[in-house]
Amino acid sequence: SVLSKRHQGMRVLSGFAGLRLALSSLVEFTLLSPQEDVARQMWAKHDFSEATLSDKKSAFEDFSVSEMNENDLSIGAIVRIGSVCFVLTGDLEVAGEMAVIESGLTEDCDVLKAGHHGSKTSSLPEFVNSFSPEIVVVSSGKNNSYGHPSPQVLDFFRDQFISILRTDELGSIRFESDGDQYWLR
Repeated sequence: SVLSKRHQGMRVLSGFAGLRLALSSLVEFTLLSPQEDVARQMWAKHDFSEATLSDKKSAFEDFSVSEMNENDLSIGAIVRIGSVCFVLTGDLEVAGEMAVIESGLTEDCDVLKAGHHGSKTSSLPEFVNSFSPEIVVVSSGKNNSYGHPSPQVLDFFRDQFISILRTDELGSIRFESDGDQYWLR
């Protein structure tokens, strides 16, 4: 679904889960989140923060849509370059991940960027497994005050035999693809 409006003479599109954009004959971009109904509800509400959710919830608990927070409004997307697939999750947490699963937009992908810096409020096993990634990228700052990534989440990735690349250890992580293969650059 797409909302369109004019802003200073330009057409501005607001996309929601399910929107597919062909960026070229080789590159396709599919939005996984936010869910339109949830986004509208959350924009009106905005009452949860990362700190309050992290304090209240233990890892891998069931979350309901009413427990979503502003992180679950992150733009999540699948970027497909030929036969190579990358999943970008933004700051999605478990409730946002559940909404993606329920949307039916998941597919096998090569690389998954872990949600919310690999925190204990993200990377639900069902979500990660629905994409069957070979590699997971965890984007977190070195020695951050939140303790990201969570040791429990990292253990889950290891238990699933998913290779882990971490920005707090490696710095910037960059992939390239020719549409048939991908490689770390």
